[in-house]
Amino acid sequence: MKKDAHFYAILAFCRACGFNKTSAFRIAYASQFVDDAKINLIFLRNQDFCETLDTIEGCPAFFDIATCHSYFKISTFNYESMVNNTVAFHFVPGCSGKRFTKKMRCKEESPI
Repeated sequence: MKKDAHFYAILAFCRACGFNKTSAFRIAYASQFVDDAKINLIFLRNQDFCETLDTIEGCPAFFDIATCHSYFKISTFNYESMVNNTVAFHFVPGCSGKRFTKKMRCKEESPI
């Protein structure tokens, strides 16, 4: 994992907000991990644990989970992927407009 602003800025922010070193490191690591995530599909072997997950070919799985910007290509963007992961981990919706896609656009001073 390449550590960049996602790691160091969040680490500094967490420490400034009063988090202890261990918690601040975990939060910063998670932020950087999300920015670097290139794996888009994970199958889970423990069937009992995964009753509520979606399945692919009968196997429980996490999919559409890659969030790394350099991994994305315009041809691979899809609406469901945008809603399920990219927006949640990278951008704060502006909540303006009538249609859902307009509401998902970022803007300064978002009410969120």
